[in-house]
Amino acid sequence: MATKAVLDILQGMLVSFGTSMATATREEQRSWWREDAAWRADDLDWRGEEKAVYEAESDCRQRLRKWHQEDIDQMNLENSRVLWLRFLEKNRRDVEEKTEQLKAISSISALFGLCATVTLTQLSLDKEGEPSAPTGLIALYALTTALVEGLMVVSMVTCALLLGIILKIGKTFVSEREEQDFMAACLRFCALYQRGDRPPQPRKSFEAFWAARCEGSWQLAFQCCCLGVTAFLISMIAVGSYVQWAWGAYWRSSRQASENGGVQYSRSASLSSRALFLASSRRSLPAASAQPPGGFAGLPFDWHTAPHHLPI
Repeated sequence: MATKAVLDILQGMLVSFGTSMATATREEQRSWWREDAAWRADDLDWRGEEKAVYEAESDCRQRLRKWHQEDIDQMNLENSRVLWLRFLEKNRRDVEEKTEQLKAISSISALFGLCATVTLTQLSLDKEGEPSAPTGLIALYALTTALVEGLMVVSMVTCALLLGIILKIGKTFVSEREEQDFMAACLRFCALYQRGDRPPQPRKSFEAFWAARCEGSWQLAFQCCCLGVTAFLISMIAVGSYVQWAWGAYWRSSRQASENGGVQYSRSASLSSRALFLASSRRSLPAASAQPPGGFAGLPFDWHTAPHHLPI
């Protein structure tokens, strides 16, 4: 009986010890779970902060991309503006060049026409007491004077009309509408650019207008001026011949000098006219036919090469 009581006491002690140990273990596990929960909460907070940082960095990268694209668009706009200013300056120079040419030819035509008129009014071929001039000489003088008057009037009026046309039409090629269309075409060219493409050109230009509408009239006016000058010198030769015939050999040297001067001037006028027409023909060639010597560099705006004609 005593042994059984001892065993019961020992068994109770062991059970109570096991219970206390289990309780301590569970308490320790609960503390671990609480620490793990706190750590997980801290981890979640840190991950939330990390996510916010990532979102801020992503937003910053998006803004940088946006700013970079806006910078590229602004650079393309500035390049388009520079290209437009190049065409604007070329158009202005072309208008000034043609204006000076027309003014010069018109002034020369008016001067020679006035000289022919003054000569016609001041020269008398039927004075009393002087022999009558030969009919052929009078006919030559009358014909050349009429040619001078007609050709110079045609040249002067044509140049004056062309001058009024180009002064009125020249500014339409650089209007705000043309600038807007050209800038839109350049931006579309930048958006659809492929390697080897060339920047566009304005739809209309003064050079093309002059070649299509005014070049023929300008050549006519210039030829009339050259022929009128030649006819004027021939009329002066006729006057010199009459003076030699009427007054004797005293005026022979003057007639010969006039003849030589008229022939030389006619020849030089013909050569200069031909050279001017050839130069005009070369200028009328489209600039798009020029190819860069080293091939395409692949840049949207190559300022050192000639742009091609592209549809707008």
